[in-house]
Amino acid sequence: MSTSTVKTIAQGFFTLLAAIIAAYGVIKAAQIEADTRSFRITQTAFAQTALPILAQAPTAQYPDQGAPAISATTGVIEPDSPPASQASATLPFTPEPSWTPTATRIPPSATPDLRLFWDDFDQGLKPEWELLQGYCTMSNGMLVCPDGDSRIEVGDYSWSNYRLAFDTGSYWIPGGAAALVGINANGSYLKLNFPVCHNAYWIYHGPDGSEQQVSVANGGVCEDGPFHVEIEAKDGIYSMKINSNAVGVFQENRIISGRIGFLVNGPWFDNVVITPLEP
Repeated sequence: MSTSTVKTIAQGFFTLLAAIIAAYGVIKAAQIEADTRSFRITQTAFAQTALPILAQAPTAQYPDQGAPAISATTGVIEPDSPPASQASATLPFTPEPSWTPTATRIPPSATPDLRLFWDDFDQGLKPEWELLQGYCTMSNGMLVCPDGDSRIEVGDYSWSNYRLAFDTGSYWIPGGAAALVGINANGSYLKLNFPVCHNAYWIYHGPDGSEQQVSVANGGVCEDGPFHVEIEAKDGIYSMKINSNAVGVFQENRIISGRIGFLVNGPWFDNVVITPLEP
């Protein structure tokens, strides 16, 4: 066999092989296109039927991670699905709003403290007191002034129309103790000096130090103490009660307003309360 014949046979073989390969490629491409078209048809049908059903599935079936996320392009369940609280799908129900407790406002007291001043001496002498002479201290929650002729005051010179109430010991030594009302800046005041079982004397103490008896409250109380004393001063009219018993009323227009105080030489005092009176 000649060389030319061999070449001719080889060329024919390779030509046939190329034709076979080309034909196989055409057939394979057609098969791939057919498979792709079939998958797309299946995907579209899945999206139209299965996806709406899965979107309405309650999240309670997936307590750990919520409803599975379905790819809108592949129709495949994604393994790393976000929690149901982060899903963008619209749930078939509206969650109830959370309840936030509201603090209840406590109304202010209906009975505010209208006292001008008070002191029960349980915590010592309040700083408002002014000791003008002598020495006073606390004993068993009471005010005592063991040094003779002690004088203590509290309040404002403008105080008027008020009630002074206090408790005191079982007896008042004659001349040993007195309640002072209407103390003025010029030194004038009214002094109530009464021993038990005797008349109660109201004394006007003038700016120059002179004293004048202006009233006698008849009917001093003869009984064992302690005693609760109330003195009312209103528009120059003064009245007094001892253990709720009225023991005299008088008028003194020279004293209309002022501080209150005590002259003490022995007896104790406690529960001092000063309240305003109706004008």
